[in-house]
Formats: sequence, C-alpha cells, structure tokens
Amino acid sequence: MCVLFAHGQVDGKAIEAVSTLPWFPEGRGFSLGLDRSTIRKSTDPRLRELHQWLIGHTDSGMLTRQEAVSMIPPCVLQVSERGSSSDLRETQWTY
Repeated sequence: MCVLFAHGQVDGKAIEAVSTLPWFPEGRGFSLGLDRSTIRKSTDPRLRELHQWLIGHTDSGMLTRQEAVSMIPPCVLQVSERGSSSDLRETQWTY
C-alpha cells in the first residue's frame, strides 16, 4: 500500500497534501501537489514508493494521470459512454 503524506518538505521542496478536486464527479479526481519531475527524481523513499504505485496502476489501466485543466471539458460537456469529444487545444494545424 502506498504511504501518502500531508504538507511538508521532500528533497528540500515544499509539498502540498493530496486533495480531492471538488468539481470532479463522484470525488474521483485528485491533485497530488507534486510535479512529475519531483516524483520521478526524488531519493525520498516515500516518493519512490508513490512513483512505483503510480506506474503500476497506470500500466494496469486503473489510473489515468493528466492535468486538472484537461479534465474540465469532459466534465462540463457530460460526454456519455457512447459519446466522444476532441481536445483541439494542443493540436498544431498544418496548412
């Protein structure tokens, strides 16, 4: 089981506690309060354990990681299981 921690410091960097995204349906959206680089490069055993947990759950399909701002459109649009949507914000157009 992954050990999570509250506010504090890891490798000299201030960290935030894990929090729930209040606007995400069913309370299933979370914010770690740590950037990907800090998690990946840390020598702190708690972050190494968290990193392995994230990798395992991402590889198994149990977890999808993305920026909170990317989760807003599907929540607002209320896309159904049979529906689809496209995120064109990051698309580079070639003419």
